[in-house]
Parts: sequence; C-alpha cells; structure tokens
Amino acid sequence: MNKKEKIILLLIILLGTFFRIYGINWDQNQHLHPDERFLTMVTESIKWPNNIYEYFSTDRSTLNPHNMNFSFFIYGTFPIFLTKFLSEIFKYTDYNSLTIFGRFLSGFFDILVIIIVFLIGRVIFSIRAGLAASFIYSISVLPIQLSHFYATDTFLNFFLISSFYLLIRYVYSRSYFWIIPSGVTYGIALASKISAITYISSFIIIFLLIINLKKRIFISIIYFCLIIFLTFRIFQPYAFLNKTFFNFNPKFIQNLQELKYMSQPGSTFPPSIQWNNTPKIIFPLKNIIFWGMGIPIATTSLLGIIYAIFIIFKKRKKIFNNFWGQDKKTIITISIISNIIIVFIFQSIQFVKPLRYFIIIYPLLSILSGLIINDIFNFTYKKNPKISIVLGCIWLSTLIIWPFSFISIYRNNHSRVYASEWIYINIPHKSILGIEHWDDGLPLSLDVSRINNLYKFEELPMFNADSEEKWLSLNEKFEKIDYIIITSNRAYGSLYRLPEKYPITIQYYKDLFNDKLRFKKIAEFISRPSIFGFEFIDDNADETFTVYDHPRVSIFKKIKL
Repeated sequence: MNKKEKIILLLIILLGTFFRIYGINWDQNQHLHPDERFLTMVTESIKWPNNIYEYFSTDRSTLNPHNMNFSFFIYGTFPIFLTKFLSEIFKYTDYNSLTIFGRFLSGFFDILVIIIVFLIGRVIFSIRAGLAASFIYSISVLPIQLSHFYATDTFLNFFLISSFYLLIRYVYSRSYFWIIPSGVTYGIALASKISAITYISSFIIIFLLIINLKKRIFISIIYFCLIIFLTFRIFQPYAFLNKTFFNFNPKFIQNLQELKYMSQPGSTFPPSIQWNNTPKIIFPLKNIIFWGMGIPIATTSLLGIIYAIFIIFKKRKKIFNNFWGQDKKTIITISIISNIIIVFIFQSIQFVKPLRYFIIIYPLLSILSGLIINDIFNFTYKKNPKISIVLGCIWLSTLIIWPFSFISIYRNNHSRVYASEWIYINIPHKSILGIEHWDDGLPLSLDVSRINNLYKFEELPMFNADSEEKWLSLNEKFEKIDYIIITSNRAYGSLYRLPEKYPITIQYYKDLFNDKLRFKKIAEFISRPSIFGFEFIDDNADETFTVYDHPRVSIFKKIKL
C-alpha cells in the first residue's frame, strides 16, 4: 500500500468509528433494549470461579447463568465472559456503565470487521477493491445500528468473517498454520451465537473446491473441525455436562427447544407474533434493501453479485476443464457468492427472520460491491477521467445519505424519554395510566423528582387471544384509566397478522387511531431517520429495526362524556 491508500483506509476506519460510537448512550441510561437489559443483568450477576475445575463444572460454576438464577439462557457465553473480564479491568462494573461498555465493545468488534473486509478485498481482488469494500461496510446501516446495542450480533459477525479471512490465507499460502486460527475464530463465533452454524457452508465450499490444490486435504478438514469443537467447548462450557467431554447439557438443549416452540407459526408468544404471515424471501429482502442497507448500497451489492457471477461464467470452460483449477480468486469468489445465497435463503425461509440475522452476509456483500466499484471506476477513468470523478462523487453522495439520515435518531433524546418528560409536565400525578403488556411502560423514572410511582398503572393484556374474558377485563380497565400510553408498535404493528385470533383487538386499534373511541390522541413522539428536513418513514420496517432505538409513542386521553 502506498501512503495515499493508507490515508484513505484510515479515513474509512475513522468514518466507520464515528457512525458506531455516535450517540452510544442513545437511551439516556434507560435500558430500552430488552435483550441488552438481559445480557447486562447476566454479565453483572456472574462471578469468576475459583479454579479451572470449577470453570468447567456446569452444575457449580458461578459463570453459568443457569446457576445464577437465569433459567432461560440461549445466548453465547463468550461475549459476556469477555465483557465481564474487560469491564472489571477498566472499572465499568455498575449497571449503567456496564451497558455502555458492552455497547462500546460491540462497536469495537464491528470496526474490526471494516478492516477484515478490506483485507479480504485486497487479497482476492486489489487494494482499491478492498478500500471500496471497507467503505461500503463502514456506512451500512444495520451494522451501525447493531454496534449501538450490547448484544451478540457484532461479536458473531467479527469472528465469522475473521475465520473466513484466515481460511483464505490458508488457500493462498498453502500453510496448514492458518487452519488453527481459522478454526479458533469459528469456534468463538459459535460460542457467541449458535446460529454461526449457518455460515459453515462457505467453509465446506472452499474445502471442496481446493481438493486438487492441496494434498492431505481431508486431514486439514479433520483438524479444522476438531479445533472448532475444542474452542466451542472452552468458551461455551455450559452447553455440556461437567463430567463429560461430548455430552450436551440437557438444560442447554431444553432452552433451545423452548425457543423453537415459542417461535412457531400461529404462536401468540408476543415476540413471535410479528412473524406470522410474513412472506418468505420477499419480507427480509425488502427490509435489507430499504432499511438495513439502503437502496443505493443494496443496488451496488446486487450488481456486485451479478458482476461476479458474470466473471465466473466467462471462465467456466477453464474452471471445469481443470476440475475447478488452480484459480484461487475464483474459488474464493464462488464461496462468497454461495454463502450469501445459502445464508440468505436459509434465514429467509424461517418463521423468525429479523433483519439482524442477516448481518453475517453484509461483509460478503460489501466485498462484491468493492469489486464492481473498483472495476467500473477503472473502466470509466480510462475512458474519461473527469467524467469518472464526477460520477464517483455523485455516487458517493448518494451512498452516504442513508447512514447520515439514520444516525440522526441518536442526535436527540430517545422518543420514550421525550414522552416521559412530557407526561410529568402535562399529566396530573396520581392519574391512572393504561400501559400495554410486553412493552416498556411510561413514564420512565428520570430523576429523584420524576419517578413513575407518581402515577397508577393498569396493564392492558393486548397480546392475549381475543375472548369474552379478555374484553370484559379490558373494558373494566378502560373505565378506570385516564390515559392510554402506547410506547411502540409492538402490539398494533403485529397483531393484525393473526386476524383469526385478534379480530376485536384489530378493530380496537383502528377505532383508537381514528378517534372513534372515548380516548383521543393528545400527543405523539416520533423519531425517524432524517436529513436536511427530509424524513424517512420506516414505520412498516421490521419491528426490530425501529422498536428499540426509535419507537413511535402515542398518548391518548379519556374524553369525558
């Protein structure tokens, strides 16, 4: 790399860092992400065991969430172990600072992904392709959003793409040394989130395609799998029984089965309702294009896939005549395309298909975007340098609109914080507030003089299937309450997907929002991505994209007859 290229890479990393740490305390210490709340509580509660024997003792270890009063735990343990360890070193151990530190680590690992994407692009294509790829990833909105949450997604993403990069080094160097770190990082990915198993397709494809490149390839595969298992056994020890090396812990399996049971079509488990009757393939594709990436980046990525397939198609005779040949670049490109397609289709046909599950293909999409951007620029620059530069600037301006629009939601206080401030000023103390079950009730306690016990609350069980008993209970509550506080679209945005189970509830929401009930809307707090006064209305996006960091809050007041 020359000096100019190093400066460009540094600027890209700095830009990606800005996007990932800007507004890191986006909820003003109110802990408004439920998964993050849970992981923070677990991280705060677990304690280091006295010795290595106790560490691997599933039924005794104080690092095992099951032994610390968390009977349901389906997350990977590596992220909480690492966060616990580092937070104690840097003295961020209280509840608020632990969450912020967890978010910082989440963003830090995603910043490292920017670097890995560059390295992969450089190895298989060119330095400029790598720079373009890292730029695309640095401004992709879904990674930016997930970097603001203390969850396991960015940990998973970093270790998966790192494992992939290290395997590429194995292909290029013909050194068995790279098998070890590649297996270790993949094992840590599994210990961060068990869904890492879906990524194994890319490694299988690489091993299949390089059978002719290396001798003793099957021994390499055995080593690779063994290292993965050993790493997972070390960093997710409580997935196994303490006195055995291979037998899985029944509690671990039970938790996974419970999750699967709660995530079935027709389920009335609140987090699962939103996925009922969502079209496979189309629903996640639409969310990736419009929200997770944005139309300009998504278009570039799609063109990158098509362009890469076209290049491989042109080489098809040479490839097949030599049984996949000695072209390492083609081998890796085929693996990237295959993994994007396999992971996307697999996740898209599941019942539960939140946008964050697709983050693991974003680095790969960015790499192919870097390929086509570099080749188009080189082609146009040779034809007309001035026009090429002008078009490049226009394209660049188009790409950055969506990420800069998105981070506007972190510029101001969270919509629920704003709504809470309004409530304390405008709603008399001791008023009875109706809050919906399975959502964060308002007002939030903001300080010693603004605490939510100044009000009385009635919980509205909107997620219960419609029945005479449900509505008798609700009508009694409506007679008592003075205000209805709806703090997100969790209920009204998902219950309509099961009209056979919620016909009355669906009509209730229609009437409520159309001012046909005794309750009239008196305030609304909306935080949407915006730029230069233009607002992106993402109300119909995947619920998980809006409900944590920029939900819509509506307040209704009972009108006296």
